[in-house]
Amino acid sequence: MKIAIACGLSDHKLSSILKPLSALGFIDGISLIRHKKLDFPGIVSLVPPVIIRSILPLREVCRCAVLFYLCLAKKVDYLVGIHFRMHCVYVGVLGCVFNLPYCMMIIEDPKKYHGSAIFRYFVQKADKVSVRGEISKQYLINQCKADTNKIFVLPDVIDLNGNITGEKEYDFIFIGNMVQEKRPDVLIDIFDALKKKGLSFKAAILGQGPLANQVQKKINTCALESHVEFLGHQDNVFDYLKRSKYLLMTSQTEGLPVVILESYSCGVPVIVPDIADISDVVQDGQTGFVVERLDFDQYCAVCEKALKDDSVYETLAKGVCDFRIKNSQRYTQQEVTDIWQGALNKS
Repeated sequence: MKIAIACGLSDHKLSSILKPLSALGFIDGISLIRHKKLDFPGIVSLVPPVIIRSILPLREVCRCAVLFYLCLAKKVDYLVGIHFRMHCVYVGVLGCVFNLPYCMMIIEDPKKYHGSAIFRYFVQKADKVSVRGEISKQYLINQCKADTNKIFVLPDVIDLNGNITGEKEYDFIFIGNMVQEKRPDVLIDIFDALKKKGLSFKAAILGQGPLANQVQKKINTCALESHVEFLGHQDNVFDYLKRSKYLLMTSQTEGLPVVILESYSCGVPVIVPDIADISDVVQDGQTGFVVERLDFDQYCAVCEKALKDDSVYETLAKGVCDFRIKNSQRYTQQEVTDIWQGALNKS
């Protein structure tokens, strides 16, 4: 089987997806249609010319043309799109035109497309649809009237048996892109409220993006420099996680962010919003706190509790260790490869 994958994503996230997929013995080749090349064994990256990569409309036209050619020349047997907009749309359209089976990897919250007839149509026509958790799976079955047998939950590949030792330097750590969906403005407001209550804490913010300058400006405006370190992009987030007590997320929309499992791999409890599939892996009061989406007062109350009561951290850290032991095999490369094997063998 020859596969073409349309996607974006960071190199790190994409490599994590490709490792178990490329390990399937019946796959003869994978063509990657992306905005930039990925150095990965056995993968052929087909990218737009450098001169048009920064011009979004031309770049996307070029990528669609490459996909169209692969289908027309019968150089692929199966299409995969990662993220509905626009990669699953691309493979859905071409899959229908050329009568090729396609898999939609919905890594975001499918509720973003609630009421969309186009989304429902492509889900129903797809050969397979992978989602991040059971909540998303049930949503597609109930709201999109999708065939139960075509929807499968695809976990991340991550080692939960790593070393969790490390001197705690930060009370909270935020890891994510500086974009509106992550709501870094709410994050800074929470830290500002904690400071005004006279609480002592230290926080680290890791990430970059279009809102980075605004975030730094707000840290300065709120006089949070002694409490918050804005560290930008860091290649080794695990080093910072091991030095932190809690992962803090303030997103207004997510799928099931891998950073939660990365935190668990370092023994770190989480404070996260109750959105999408997050509650599949976060047990409120056991491995962290699950907060109502964008509920500022609840966030502040939970963070204050975490700062004032050390026994809370000890209880949650133990819960994370229990989670690691119970789920040590679920997130291995072999386990995820077996899930792909079962899904594509039924194609």
